[in-house]
Amino acid sequence: MKSIFISNEYNIVQGMKLAGLEAKHSNDVEVLRETFTKSIGNEEVGTIILTEDTETMLDDLVVSHREKGSLPLIVTIPGGSGLKDKNFIMKYVKESLGVKID
Repeated sequence: MKSIFISNEYNIVQGMKLAGLEAKHSNDVEVLRETFTKSIGNEEVGTIILTEDTETMLDDLVVSHREKGSLPLIVTIPGGSGLKDKNFIMKYVKESLGVKID
């Protein structure tokens, strides 16, 4: 299985390509949505990596896919400006389990 990186941040996409990952870049939300949808439908893709901003743009698609609990695994990494959502882990746990943990 392969990993694919999808982002609206050009510099990070270029870095991922240099690291050997297949990486897709676009500033158009519709293109990002289409790329994400095609990637989750591709049986060869085991992991989709998104930057935080891209995950926010695709939030409905990402949450829907995570709720199914099927491959590919969706991983979110900070963008070029660093981690924006300081409650990222708690948000992810709440989405995954449906429970808020204090």
